[in-house]
Amino acid sequence: MSNKDAIEKVSVITGLVILYCLLLFVIINWVANPRNNDLIINSDFSAFISGAAILKDRPTDLYNKLTQTQYQANITHSNPNEGYLAFRNPPIVALMYVPFTFIPYKIAYGISMFVNALLLLLAVYLLSDRKLTINSVFLLAILFMFVPVVALIDNGQISFLLLLIFIGIIKSIKDKKDFTAGLLTGILFIKIQYLLAFPLIFLISKSKKSYTLGFIISCIANIAINMLLYKSSFISDYLKFLFFSENINLGTESKENVSIVSLFAKAGINNTNPHYLLYILGTILILFGIFAFKIVKAEKSLQIQKAISAIILFITSVNIHVMAADLVLQIIPIMFLIKSLDGATKDRKLRIYFLLAILLLTPILGFFKLQWVGSIIYVLIAFYFINF
Repeated sequence: MSNKDAIEKVSVITGLVILYCLLLFVIINWVANPRNNDLIINSDFSAFISGAAILKDRPTDLYNKLTQTQYQANITHSNPNEGYLAFRNPPIVALMYVPFTFIPYKIAYGISMFVNALLLLLAVYLLSDRKLTINSVFLLAILFMFVPVVALIDNGQISFLLLLIFIGIIKSIKDKKDFTAGLLTGILFIKIQYLLAFPLIFLISKSKKSYTLGFIISCIANIAINMLLYKSSFISDYLKFLFFSENINLGTESKENVSIVSLFAKAGINNTNPHYLLYILGTILILFGIFAFKIVKAEKSLQIQKAISAIILFITSVNIHVMAADLVLQIIPIMFLIKSLDGATKDRKLRIYFLLAILLLTPILGFFKLQWVGSIIYVLIAFYFINF
């Protein structure tokens, strides 16, 4: 190792230690401050840890509204009459949170914040071709100020796991391991709406038979595990609860979705409308067909990370349930654009900087209740990305 490499390595390690010590200081102060109690109690983490406690004690009541209300009130010491945040994931996700049920709620919340921060570091490391530089540390510091990252860490969400899954899919397809890519796509079952990515990734896979086989095996395994954790009626009970809980009383506001759902909500069409699903699914199918056609047309010239970036942007815009924290998936297109700066012409660099600015700033629209504008921006960028 040369002196230059040794200095770079020491600089990276020092930068990471300083960054994460600062972050730990912020987390401890955030959790310890009594003024933040309501925010901590009403974070998505309360739903995950409540689901875990129910799975541990009464698994067959996991999708029971009354049970979720009682458990969440007991764990967070909140008033059950003020409502609750529904646990809307498969039982396997609740299983991941079981260790947190043995720890006092606020401490568990703080630990989840730090674990998510470490998952972000892992994602940046993998997207940087497993080579962290001092620029990677600066990028990490910037990403900690990215609105979706703040929303995810603050809410204790699981979207960093989705980010890592998509990174694994990119690497698997690049390495011509389509079966592995299929297995990983099936794991998107932890947030079932993201299975929408399957047919699009299928189009860019090298061995479509291997990819499909891996996906089917993964889905079957997921369903089997969730049935064992819950009961044999898992699929029907889960889908019914998903539809039932897609409302503001259970923590889901249509207008806060960063997808076409907010666009329909803006037009006064929500899940109280008898034709709601017909409008939503019809629009998704039309856009899906056009986007799939564009991918097939450009398949041979598509780089894998660029293709996955476009797919992520597209499913963000057309999915049924996409909140601010889910936008951390855009770290993949952001990293792709940063890498594309190397060797780019002046004109291309300007376009890259413009796209980076849009991706980094669009989540801010949520502060102004303009998520519906964001949904339009994301679908337009998704189509643009294919031929970028």
